[in-house]
Amino acid sequence: MTHTMKLISSFMLVCAFLVFCEGRRYGRNWDDDDPLMDAEEQEVIRQLVRHRDLINRNYNLTSAGIEAYTWSDDEEIADLLKTHVQAMKQRVEARSPVRRRDPLFRALFDNASDLRVEVEDSRKGVRVAESATSECGVALVQTHAQVVSAFIKYGSQEIRANHDIPQACSVQDTVDDAT
Repeated sequence: MTHTMKLISSFMLVCAFLVFCEGRRYGRNWDDDDPLMDAEEQEVIRQLVRHRDLINRNYNLTSAGIEAYTWSDDEEIADLLKTHVQAMKQRVEARSPVRRRDPLFRALFDNASDLRVEVEDSRKGVRVAESATSECGVALVQTHAQVVSAFIKYGSQEIRANHDIPQACSVQDTVDDAT
């Protein structure tokens, strides 16, 4: 192989690696089968991450799931929170998943038929009550609440991470509900 051919081969290999890493950076991978979020949904999330220091969140675990209040004193951020939560509620109801590469989010959408999401907008943000009827569903909702709080606290680093499904959910639970 000539020196030029070696350089071209090396360059192509580096480019392929960089494209793969860029996909991983934004939560995508070659085998990611998620329907793409539209540009508006993506921009809302980017803005929320960018301004996460302006977001406050409290949640309480309940026997059936969680109750959460997420708010901001910044009116624009409060509106983005409302937009995002309503969009995610619609996705759960429509079984239109996001983050399928993340085991927790995959399990949430695989078990969506067991989940109930109630959303109430307030002037500064949004109140959410998430519940489920199965032990696995309750554990998923409660773990999801912890992860959302971590998204707000740690930003992009946490968003790029994958999250384990709770021990209360067996692999069979998530497979059965997906069929």
